[in-house]
Amino acid sequence: MKVIAFYSYKGGSGRTVVTANLVPLLVKELGATKENPILVIDMDMDSAGLTHVFKQYHRFEESNWVTSNLLKKDIGNEILLGHKDTKKIFFNKDDTQKLSADIIEKLKDTGLKDNSLKLLSEIELRESIIEGFKKKIHEDINLLRIKLNDAKTKDEMIEFIEKNLPAFGMVEIPPEILGKDIPRGSVRFIGSKQVSKDSIIEGDGIGKLEDLYLHCERENYSAMIIDSASGRQPSANIVHNISTDKVIIYCLRLSEQFREGTNLQLEYFINSEKGVEGITDIIILPVAIPKSDYKDETLRKFKENALHYLRSKFNELFKKAENKEKQVNILNDFIENGIPEVESFKWHERILYNIKDLQEDENKALEVFKQLAKKIKDVTIGIIKQITENN
Repeated sequence: MKVIAFYSYKGGSGRTVVTANLVPLLVKELGATKENPILVIDMDMDSAGLTHVFKQYHRFEESNWVTSNLLKKDIGNEILLGHKDTKKIFFNKDDTQKLSADIIEKLKDTGLKDNSLKLLSEIELRESIIEGFKKKIHEDINLLRIKLNDAKTKDEMIEFIEKNLPAFGMVEIPPEILGKDIPRGSVRFIGSKQVSKDSIIEGDGIGKLEDLYLHCERENYSAMIIDSASGRQPSANIVHNISTDKVIIYCLRLSEQFREGTNLQLEYFINSEKGVEGITDIIILPVAIPKSDYKDETLRKFKENALHYLRSKFNELFKKAENKEKQVNILNDFIENGIPEVESFKWHERILYNIKDLQEDENKALEVFKQLAKKIKDVTIGIIKQITENN
């Protein structure tokens, strides 16, 4: 199974938007399906950006099943019950019960239709979902009644429950968000909510993420995709030091602070005394590259110098990694042609694959996203081949 992480030296690089835009393309490239899904994890715990972009924050805001808790607690089978069928999350026969008579009666008093009451009385739910029902009844019983009355079948009732009650495990990111031809159930997501940066224990977190990796590998997941925190936050260190083969995409802008900071972070990673187990391929990805048709000579020089810096510095780092005998490969395929600046992203971060009519700059960005997805696939195939040869 592939581990694909998106990282940046500091916030503001566009890392989360890149992650979101790559998810549907990696589903296509890696052939993910409902039976062999991709797991996406939002590990940026002080901003929960990807959880917002995927429109899932309302589900994780009141949930205990978030990344910050996941990295502190034992990984049980409970969080993986939905690996082949989302409904199994709500229908684990070992730990389910029907709604109590008093809840049904309370809903009946609000004007819930007989058919909806009948459907609800037949469905078995996990205890945590029932707690979600109670909370929803208390907070917004009218909205709950309207939505439940709209459901004509058990499946429709389940779909409403999935989308509106607090998450207690992986949730499914539907094709409506990713792209209409993305197989339903092919993308599972563990979201985050905004917590303090020191809310996890680094050493414990590495072990728990590795536990989750092993669970997913056993369940035939296609890949684990991580939107990392930035800098040297504990969750960012976990991503770098997890003892699996991985591809890390370093997102950066071309400004001086990003170039210098990214260079220092890579040096720190390569020179760290911690052993890096497995193969780590690092793809350098400039993001939001301004248009190149500068008439001003000074601006042209700025861009030329920035690209020259990236080429020379990261070639030096590649040689350092070789000398350290760490299995770290630094790839500069996208230094010249990174993600072009997209005007609409300044106002609305969108998943371009799911948009019908794109502007010229959006089309250009989507083409680079597609090239990057293919590169990531090729790199992961290379990792698997190298492991096979070594064994």
